[in-house]
Amino acid sequence: MPLLSAQEDFVQRTLGALNGIWKKLVFTTGLKGDGGKYRHWGMEREHGVAASQEAIEAAHRALILELVEMEIPKVVYAAGGLVEMQKLGVKTICPTGLENCLRKHADYVLWTTQAILAAQAQAGCRAA
Repeated sequence: MPLLSAQEDFVQRTLGALNGIWKKLVFTTGLKGDGGKYRHWGMEREHGVAASQEAIEAAHRALILELVEMEIPKVVYAAGGLVEMQKLGVKTICPTGLENCLRKHADYVLWTTQAILAAQAQAGCRAA
């Protein structure tokens, strides 16, 4: 029997090893396959497919909520030119089933961040 719940395991052990909200979001988004299902071999082996799916989706939702509560300059600074974030489409970084108004707000934050990073790159500067 695992010492940690699937949620605690994913947040503490997996996401805890990553620095910053963007790296956590990019990693979590990368676990989402076709059809919006998350796959993580170690989590599935330890907690089962259903519990792992639920835990990763909850963590992904929590990361999006954390992101949309941040001020745009802090979001841009946190991204700091993270190439992986710029390669992701705005829609792909949101978890499946996100409420429409929250998705729209997250889309706005993500699109704005990408636009600012692109403008900074074109101007040859970095987030302050």
